[in-house]
Amino acid sequence: MVLVLGVVHAFGLLCLLAATALLIVVSVSVPIWNSVYFLKATSGASVLTLGNWGTCLGDVCSKARLGYNVESIEINGQSAVDKGAAVVVHGLTYALVLHPIAAGFSLFALLFALGSHLVLGILGSLLSFLAFLVTLVAFGIDLGLFITAHRRLGDLGVSVKYGNALWLVLAAVVLQLLASFTVCFTRNDSRKNRDIETTGGKGGWFARRQAGNQNGFVDTTGQPVMSQRRHFWQRKNQY
Repeated sequence: MVLVLGVVHAFGLLCLLAATALLIVVSVSVPIWNSVYFLKATSGASVLTLGNWGTCLGDVCSKARLGYNVESIEINGQSAVDKGAAVVVHGLTYALVLHPIAAGFSLFALLFALGSHLVLGILGSLLSFLAFLVTLVAFGIDLGLFITAHRRLGDLGVSVKYGNALWLVLAAVVLQLLASFTVCFTRNDSRKNRDIETTGGKGGWFARRQAGNQNGFVDTTGQPVMSQRRHFWQRKNQY
């Protein structure tokens, strides 16, 4: 049973590792890494991509910053603002910072979950669940932001498709959900099983003390002690 729980716990750790890697990739999307983006719009020769820290129009990208510069988004050489369309909800672009924050929580959860100490295990379980919540909120904001942008760009007659970053965040949510359950419950169950195996299935400290006291091998704290050695003059009464 302990072996099975150990395998499940290792699976949870791998889920945390994979989720951390995915969120790091999303965190370095456009304009840092042009191959990773949330939304791609094509109008004639113009190709617009939206990422975590900015936008790219063809090979020309905005500076990486928190919050999009909406005026820089152009369609066929004309600003989307001039066309009377606020393509993205500017306030929501600031919430994209949740992706690297979620990656940080997931990384710390992984490091704590690797520890063998009970306190580290508890912290790892809590951080794993917190990372799941932050990633879930980030994914909800992604949907609200980029579904809206998809619809508004479509209304302008632009060909739009969702990018790979959106699916990476979704995969991270699923992985962190799995990790939250496996890391937490397998640690608790494996600890209980180790206690049962140590005491022969008869229950914790009290059972160890009772069994030891019958043979004179434990003290009042339940810890084993060496039997007292008797001198030769103390043994004469035995003969």
